[in-house]
Amino acid sequence: FVSLSSFPQRAFTAKQNSGILQVSIAPLVSQENRKLWEEYVVGNDADVDWIEQTIEWQEDVGTNEYILDYGETYRGNPNVTHAIKRHDHVTGRIEAVMPGSQNHYLPLWETSPFLGYDEIN
Repeated sequence: FVSLSSFPQRAFTAKQNSGILQVSIAPLVSQENRKLWEEYVVGNDADVDWIEQTIEWQEDVGTNEYILDYGETYRGNPNVTHAIKRHDHVTGRIEAVMPGSQNHYLPLWETSPFLGYDEIN
């Protein structure tokens, strides 16, 4: 898996030019690779640092003015996986997608602006 370098800066330009509100990347993850993905998102690899770098960048350029709280980070503990989750539009809750319930997943990963840890997985 990879995370794109300078994603928030590149996405900011795309947002400005198109008038859209958010740019996101949702990689296609197969059931066979799900555990590897869930380990990747909590890892300490340099590629995964996009979250902290994006928060700092948003604060520097002032695009965080409406974000009151990013929530709790789940990064930095490679011994604990972070399950792929989905927002349930009926209940409003964010819940884990049960392993084996799908052949492929589209976890939300890099986003601009980054709104909070509970939004991505």
